[in-house]
Amino acid sequence: LDSCLSWTLHVDYLCQKLSTATFVLKRVKATSTDEAMTTAYHALFESHLRYGVVLWGSTSSTNIQRVLVLQKRALRTMVGLLPGDSCRQVFKDRGILTVTAIYILEVILHATKKNLKRLGDFRGHAN
Repeated sequence: LDSCLSWTLHVDYLCQKLSTATFVLKRVKATSTDEAMTTAYHALFESHLRYGVVLWGSTSSTNIQRVLVLQKRALRTMVGLLPGDSCRQVFKDRGILTVTAIYILEVILHATKKNLKRLGDFRGHAN
């Protein structure tokens, strides 16, 4: 968190980590099966995405877009798609969530785990 109360510095650091993970995925691809590549993606790439996403996931759309571009690059690397090719089907086929979907899921899980009340539950009257 920087002095302007944004997550840009954290996202800068995260993008470096994700770029390194993508490079490793590219190196591993030559000797791995599709299943092993998906496992490697979850271990090397998605683990960085999920770390603290409940906090930084509400960052600016510009920062989220930067992360999403790197996520798509990693998926294209995994399956051998060209830079301009759509990877929507890869997300579906591999059961991989976008960074935005991961954020939404993790916030819901966090709220459920902490038993946070819904906005309507704070009213002082019975329905």
